[in-house]
Amino acid sequence: MLGPALKSRTVVAFAGIGRPEKFFRNVEATGANLAASHAFPDHHAYSEAELQRLLAEARAVSAVLLTTDKDRVRLNPAWRARVEALPIDIAWDDEAALDRLLAPVLRAVRHG
Repeated sequence: MLGPALKSRTVVAFAGIGRPEKFFRNVEATGANLAASHAFPDHHAYSEAELQRLLAEARAVSAVLLTTDKDRVRLNPAWRARVEALPIDIAWDDEAALDRLLAPVLRAVRHG
């Protein structure tokens, strides 16, 4: 898991998700030194120029360039090799409540 591997490492983080501030808080919670954070619109298509700027910023402070799994998978293979991702897991406090919430939807899908 990358989270513990980030402890005390300097990172420049970027994210194109609905609530990027939560991602940045998760990065800090790993113990990483968050040198910079850059929020982009959800589902952002990163340009070569944007990625080059982010990489230059990370290199200037000897940092790891970090994003979400969702963002990293949309990068081309050459960029994926330069960018690390912090996996985020979802944990439900009340799985039964989730089942109750989804049950009507699943019934509707099954019964067309």
